[in-house]
Amino acid sequence: MMPQMSPVKFESNLLTARESEVLKLIAEGATSKEIGQKLGISYKTADAHRENIKKKLHVSSIAHLVRYAIAIGLVKPEYTLQ
Repeated sequence: MMPQMSPVKFESNLLTARESEVLKLIAEGATSKEIGQKLGISYKTADAHRENIKKKLHVSSIAHLVRYAIAIGLVKPEYTLQ
């Protein structure tokens, strides 16, 4: 049996514009280092954004962040079978 995911509020206005940028990149699979390079910030700042986002959304995993990003339309779910 799979563990139950905690509920997430699906409100798009909970995050700042920068946090939304970071969330989109997280959901696309970017590491903190890659996020930092893309946005011109340090990887530590990218990590801080990641932690702030998790706190604001009351979640503890990347899976929850991806779920939220999909729910608010930041990214589209992509399924590829190989």
